Amino acid sequence: MAITPRVAFSAEWGTMDEWTVPAPGSGQVNTYTASRKTGNYCFVLNTSTTAGRHAQYILPATRQLRFGAHNRPGANSVSGTSAQVYSVLTSDATELISVRIVDNTVQFIVANTTIVDTKAVTFGTWQQWGVDLRIHATTGWLRLWVDNVLTLSFDGNTGNSDIGLFRLGAFGTSRAFIITSGSEYLVDDLYIDDTTGVVAPALPPDRRFLLALPNADAVPNNWTPSTGTTRFNLVNNVPIVTSTFISSSVLAQEDVFTVTSPTLPIGYVTQAIWLQALADKSNGAVDTRVALRTQTTVGSDQALGTSLAMRVQRFAETNLTHKFGVRSAGTF
Repeated sequence: MAITPRVAFSAEWGTMDEWTVPAPGSGQVNTYTASRKTGNYCFVLNTSTTAGRHAQYILPATRQLRFGAHNRPGANSVSGTSAQVYSVLTSDATELISVRIVDNTVQFIVANTTIVDTKAVTFGTWQQWGVDLRIHATTGWLRLWVDNVLTLSFDGNTGNSDIGLFRLGAFGTSRAFIITSGSEYLVDDLYIDDTTGVVAPALPPDRRFLLALPNADAVPNNWTPSTGTTRFNLVNNVPIVTSTFISSSVLAQEDVFTVTSPTLPIGYVTQAIWLQALADKSNGAVDTRVALRTQTTVGSDQALGTSLAMRVQRFAETNLTHKFGVRSAGTF
């Protein structure tokens, strides 16, 4: 049995850069500040009459996963429209399971057509949702907990293909939210874990994701600032600014910072640190990589593409008072 954390979305950068292709942000799914559960931003599913305005994340192939999020469901103003919130799909974007809002209910949909369960949903209040699912032709399962209460449950045929994608928001025909002002669907503190080998569904934990921004340069500090001599102020913009940055063209150069520790909600403790860096390479012909690091641990080398994308790694550390940074790797 193993539970492997795959990704955590805080929305706290004020952009959609935490998500992978296709590039979202110009359509239905965006970041939002008027109301949020944690920190200063959440994600919002706005009115959209156009399909394909979802945010998407690529996952390693699996048949089992769980995800948790804080939700403030928004009422759909068009009766009967199956408004899509969460979906898991194969790597070629064939839908396996989705969670949708129809009128005043929440539904599990299997293989785009079969409604496996339906329950009433409460609009306009923040709720913690946890979903646990297994893809299997005979012994699959689906569970939805709302504020620790089991709300939807199904056991049986949930498909027979690997999960490869996760989507937030609508795609396909007539699945987008049509809302009135103030009834936006909000999502915060979203995470996905791979649960391969777990033998029974279980309640996903309630988690919060807060941003700890760089507040000072530390040593080593070998990368080159795009302007001036300090570095931390070039990489701590919220929302993200891409015109300021640090760069390296030499193998094994490191640059680290100290960070400002966030104030945790009452009753919460730090269980892990997710380091994030928005990065790319200028030479597409070389195998340029970057490693994220804490003061005590250097993470795995991650390949860079020629367009900006978020590189993320989770570290099983809890100390926010030491150094965090990057190390250049690859062939250069």
